[in-house]
Amino acid sequence: MLKVNLFRLIGRASLIIFFIDIFFVPKFITLAQENQIATPNRYIITFRKNTSSAQRNGAIGIMQARLGKRQIRQTGQVNTHLQKINSVSVEITDTNILQMKTYGLGVGGIELIEPDYKAQKLGETNDPDLPKLWGLYTMKVASNEGTSAWNTTNGANSVKVAVLDTGVNTAHSDLSGVVVQSADFTNSPSGSSDMDGHGSHVTGAIAAVGNNNLGISGISYGVKVLNGKVLGDNGYGTYSGIASGIIWATDNGANVINMSLGGSVNSSTLNNAIDYAISHGVVVIAAAGNSNSSIKSYPAGYDPVVSVAGTTQSDVKASWSNYGTWVDIAAPGSSIYSTVLGDSYAYYSGTSMATSYVSGIAGLVWSSGICSNPDCVLSQLFTTADPITGTGSQFKYGRVDAQKSVLSLSIPTPTATLTMTPTPTDPTATPGGPTTIPTDPTATPGGPTTIPTDPTATPGGPTPSPAAAQKTITASLITMSYITRYSLYTITTKVTVKDNQNNLMAGARVSISTKMPNNFNFVGSGTTNSSGAVSFILRNSYAKGTYKSTITNISKSGYIYTPTIIGETITIQ
Repeated sequence: MLKVNLFRLIGRASLIIFFIDIFFVPKFITLAQENQIATPNRYIITFRKNTSSAQRNGAIGIMQARLGKRQIRQTGQVNTHLQKINSVSVEITDTNILQMKTYGLGVGGIELIEPDYKAQKLGETNDPDLPKLWGLYTMKVASNEGTSAWNTTNGANSVKVAVLDTGVNTAHSDLSGVVVQSADFTNSPSGSSDMDGHGSHVTGAIAAVGNNNLGISGISYGVKVLNGKVLGDNGYGTYSGIASGIIWATDNGANVINMSLGGSVNSSTLNNAIDYAISHGVVVIAAAGNSNSSIKSYPAGYDPVVSVAGTTQSDVKASWSNYGTWVDIAAPGSSIYSTVLGDSYAYYSGTSMATSYVSGIAGLVWSSGICSNPDCVLSQLFTTADPITGTGSQFKYGRVDAQKSVLSLSIPTPTATLTMTPTPTDPTATPGGPTTIPTDPTATPGGPTTIPTDPTATPGGPTPSPAAAQKTITASLITMSYITRYSLYTITTKVTVKDNQNNLMAGARVSISTKMPNNFNFVGSGTTNSSGAVSFILRNSYAKGTYKSTITNISKSGYIYTPTIIGETITIQ
């Protein structure tokens, strides 16, 4: 019936409508469609360029006369900005776009008339308790005023996130269909079901069903969950159970493993399980702990694991969260609302909650299609994190930003806040491993070094006598190497010092300068060990290209530095 009426209108003004269709209507929209996507009685009129304000008002007056008694009202403040694009927004009672065009086009410079189409908030679901999820807005997962991560992806069902925890309450209405596989590693009489609530809370934060007009939405509500129960009904578990869960999740296709758990003891078994997962391309994420301590918790303390601190609504570290340079990233962890036992919801706080948020965002990054390997996923999380208070000291990279992490961004150039930390070389050490701080009390690790202008001078000591001047030291070897972690490069420069009798020289002070591909220069000083060697480590660089390390001085009381080998380069492609 509607279409019949529309074509009757077209028949009454066929010549005018014909030209409208050609020049002004890019696609055919029925009146029924218009009612769905347009604001009732609101229209936008666009004028030809250079039409004056008086001409615009005159044209609207003519339209009003043609429309009879129907009132045309310009819509105030909006038009302050619209006039810059030669348009006005008007409200007209009891008419439609066809009548507007019939009576308005060609009048007083009017070029286009279109409905004032509806817009809706982007980045939110229709879940009624979404406003309680403050962390989603902080991290720009959701937004009530602009674009967010959810405008890019809400998670792909091909992506699997393993939750290794107390089990999952799969009977919860907001977790229906989320879990695709379960296993119990605790010998609990309840099997893989959750009798504690912790695992269900974590799972809901990651993947609770979105857009179901119920409760909350998980960050990555399109992904699927592997439920590995590694903590018993009392919330405790064994490292062997956890390690088994890691391997199970890996073998069953997990892209991300979430471990909102931790112990205070390092374990080879747990470490080996982590290495197994990493070697199979899994992103492993774990909670830093809730002791307000810089002491490592495991598995978060293992280098390949993404360790997560918790923040508050003020965007600062929570008072209970562990911290330190071993912690990678932060996320909201205070008063987090999510699914629990029964069909209920509750607020929990802790790095467990922060970890689930980072895991959810990792799921979004996998789902976005911009990454095909875990190094890329971690690089996206780290390089796009927001540098809030505590970045660099309480956690390395800042607070995770979901919106930026799912965008394909160029990797930024590192800033000059990176430091080069000199370390005595342990022959058994793996380059890029834990740093040992020099014991020389005069050293400033990573700090600027003042290079003596007199090559025969010994800084801080007397000028050698002519007899001592016959004793010389020099660099017998300089090597450079690098390792890659999450698309970040750790560059090690090793210098070996000998005297003129070819003896390895312990206690020699070596100063070097390393120039990066982007022309940043970093300097450092360190003292050789009993093997006559010292290493300098430049951590977490993003830059590819040629790095050049140059020895600027070597000093030892009673010796003169004779430059021989003075530099080395390494190229990262």
